[in-house]
Amino acid sequence: MIEKRKGKHMRIKFCRKLIILASFLFVLGLAKTQVSADDSSSSSSTLVNQDTLNAIDDASKQADKAVDEVTSDAEKKSGDTSTTDTSFKTSDAQNINKLNDSLFSWQPYSEKIGVTDLANNTGMGLAKFFWYLNTLIYQINDELLSALSNDGNLSKAFTQAQNAVSGKVKSIFDQGKLLFGGLAIIVLAIMGFMHFASGRTSSAVRLVVNFVGILLVATLWYGNGNELFNQINEASDAGQAQVLKIIGNSNDNVKPGDTLRVGYFERSIERPYFLMNYGKATADAVTKSGGNPYQFISTNNKRDDSKLQTTVSAVAKKFPNTLGKNNSFNKAGMSLVAIVVSIVNAIPYDAVALFNIFVMVIELALYLLSPFVLVMALFPQFARNGYKIVGATIMWGIAKIGAGFLIVLVGALQ
Repeated sequence: MIEKRKGKHMRIKFCRKLIILASFLFVLGLAKTQVSADDSSSSSSTLVNQDTLNAIDDASKQADKAVDEVTSDAEKKSGDTSTTDTSFKTSDAQNINKLNDSLFSWQPYSEKIGVTDLANNTGMGLAKFFWYLNTLIYQINDELLSALSNDGNLSKAFTQAQNAVSGKVKSIFDQGKLLFGGLAIIVLAIMGFMHFASGRTSSAVRLVVNFVGILLVATLWYGNGNELFNQINEASDAGQAQVLKIIGNSNDNVKPGDTLRVGYFERSIERPYFLMNYGKATADAVTKSGGNPYQFISTNNKRDDSKLQTTVSAVAKKFPNTLGKNNSFNKAGMSLVAIVVSIVNAIPYDAVALFNIFVMVIELALYLLSPFVLVMALFPQFARNGYKIVGATIMWGIAKIGAGFLIVLVGALQ
């Protein structure tokens, strides 16, 4: 529905510009006709006054502007992106959005194969079919990684749930404190007196300190709604990103979740692509051998196929063993192997993403359990449990930093 409204709005805007253009042209033509008529009928060399000339000049400029706008709109509607930079740069290799936008161009290439060359045409057909299946597998797992990563939709849903229940969790503790707080104080007084009477003064003091400490911890834990809990999550996310940057040499602007997705792209799409077309496994190796690893990559899915084929045939002179037409069945075999590689690679990457979600589930469960434990911790014999559950929740939040090490480890083992 939104797309229909957007399309309708664009058509209305386009028609309006056409009407404006027609109006300016009509006024301009009428003014020039009038000037011509006046010139022919006047033998006294009467000139058109300056205001009329200025008006005509302004109308001409506005008409030219309208022509440019209409032409620009027409080019956009026809898919002409010649004025947009659709090339792929080395820096784009760490941008998951650019990688996915250009996915269609990561495919097997070959110099021009003759129509009558049935064998090589069959080989390239199989290569492109298997490669298409590989891209489908990649896209399915990329969506899964996007949802499971700590900056994905599922993660955001957990955070929203966490924030939504924070008020209820605080009210549960407040109600429990009112119901059992008085009884806890009585128990504390009795036990404190018994400890003091038996000469264990330090134990009595410790009971009081624990009681006050639990109240302080609970006030801090629930006092600002879910702010402290959110800060723990943000700190662990930042720590994970820092681990990836230092140990994994990740790009500063790449999120942890995107690092997983870029890593999976490199192993499922990029590496097989370079091997098929250049006989090298990495972009650096292609560059060292005298090639441009991203020469065929573009985000423009309406690019000129004939020009692209001419470029491929020219590059094939540098890489005849891979881009030559007689290599079509080798490409088919590599494309088939790439399917298996994509499936195998998906397992550890999905496992790391699932670990992030597992940590979030534990965090949320402990947070929901915390008000009951903290109420019980008001009683001296259960005081330690209150500290334990708060500490465990914080430690599970910090455990997400460990996922950064797992991401680096998975990348190193591939």
